[in-house]
Amino acid sequence: MIASLRNRATIISERLRGMDVTSIMQCKEAGLDPKVSNWYSPSGDKYLESTLRQIGVTENDTIIDVGCGKGSAMLTMLKFPFARVDGLELSPKLVSIAWRNLRHSKRSVIFNADARGFSSYLAYKMFYFYNPFPANVMCDVMKQIQYLACDHVTIIYNNPTCHETVLATGMFHKVAEYPNRWGTGINVYYNE
Repeated sequence: MIASLRNRATIISERLRGMDVTSIMQCKEAGLDPKVSNWYSPSGDKYLESTLRQIGVTENDTIIDVGCGKGSAMLTMLKFPFARVDGLELSPKLVSIAWRNLRHSKRSVIFNADARGFSSYLAYKMFYFYNPFPANVMCDVMKQIQYLACDHVTIIYNNPTCHETVLATGMFHKVAEYPNRWGTGINVYYNE
């Protein structure tokens, strides 16, 4: 009951500031096919913040939130000295909300595109995933990253339901695991 009241108060506070980050959105509501996307829920929290602190972000780092939804994780990432904090989202509705939430950021761009065909992965040193899609799509995205990404890539994968898919590339290995609020962990992978 108290948590529910706290969540409602957070949502009301966000709306008063012209934001919408914490409310959950199902695939159908976002105009997404559940065969290629998962529902949106926020992941920008103290656990992501702690993970980013642990891995040591610098002003030379660039990151893209693949399946950024409303931009919750991006707002957390903007607390760090990244040169760029960009998002990639398939749903035009979620992109519109994310743009509103990040309207004051001068270090962010949100791309409305399919992650399987995105051609600008080379611009990023870090990739963030919060379980944005099922394994069949994750496999295709990992192939794109493997083909287009630069050397010395870091993947931060919150709620890593497709962990085996990341390892199956043969390019990435898990170097650390940090806690998240659901107990499923935040895995960090390097390709070095």
